Amino acid sequence: MNAQLFATGALLALALSTPSAQQSTSSQSPLTAKPGEVVVVGCLQREADYRATAGRSAGGVLGTGLGAGNEYVLTSATPMGASASEPAKAAATRDFSLTGKLEKDLVREVGRQVQVVGTVKEEEDKLPLLTVTLSHAVGDFCPASQKP
Repeated sequence: MNAQLFATGALLALALSTPSAQQSTSSQSPLTAKPGEVVVVGCLQREADYRATAGRSAGGVLGTGLGAGNEYVLTSATPMGASASEPAKAAATRDFSLTGKLEKDLVREVGRQVQVVGTVKEEEDKLPLLTVTLSHAVGDFCPASQKP
């Protein structure tokens, strides 16, 4: 009887320790947007790295590259459909400069595929500015097609 109980407990512990049984940020339900907000999924990258690979100017104060070092860009971002769980049909990908109160929390998501909710402000001769109101990682890494 004790051996049978031990075996059952061991199997239960093994089942709970597998990655598919553990909770992760990628298994969270899709984020929903309020009116006037957009939902996009893309690859999170430090702005300095983005500018280096995209051949853009240094950014920061007067293009000097100076800044807080906590600026981020969402690359190859795909707008999500009305349900926020699947991409909008025939939607082109875009890059967004990210800002907002939650920007400081994005550091742990660099290099990951992230779903972001926020408002967009088009900037002349600059990346569109996406003010982040919600975000969470949906993948542990950026798909090869989304890497800069």
